[in-house]
Amino acid sequence: MIYDLAFEENKELMDLTENAVGLKKMPELAFAYECGKEIFRHRKIILNSSDYSWERELVIQKGLGPSDLVFLSEDSGLPNYVIEFKLDDNWHKYQSDIEKLVKLESENWVKLFCSFKHVFKYGNTDQSIDFIEILKTEFGNEAVLISHELFETKIFNEQKDQFLYTCWLVK
Repeated sequence: MIYDLAFEENKELMDLTENAVGLKKMPELAFAYECGKEIFRHRKIILNSSDYSWERELVIQKGLGPSDLVFLSEDSGLPNYVIEFKLDDNWHKYQSDIEKLVKLESENWVKLFCSFKHVFKYGNTDQSIDFIEILKTEFGNEAVLISHELFETKIFNEQKDQFLYTCWLVK
């Protein structure tokens, strides 16, 4: 669902104007909000229950800072969900969100890290593979890649490039 929403937002942003630059123009919190609406709208299917509240920019654990998107279970038998997003930011910001999720006491939490990274492909060099390997190294044994996709976007006027979407389940 997150990939599908990103793909559609990217297409819509590119179609809006001649010089559109796709998903790169969208603020991270705006994207998190759009994802929150979609997940909450379909929570019975996605989260397997309608017994959830939706929060954004919530501090879950003291000292970790706010989390982008949180779904709190109203039933103690159901897990809570936290999702951190990164939209083509600098490496330090990726590390910060990864560390936040790893440090979060995980009892009764499903922790997801979803990133979108502008990647280039030059000849035999594929930055998408390099970026996935960097994230695997950064996470170590703390996360599992559950999904990754590439989609085309425009970054500068007519230049077509790609965004790499990755979603990680953090232990």
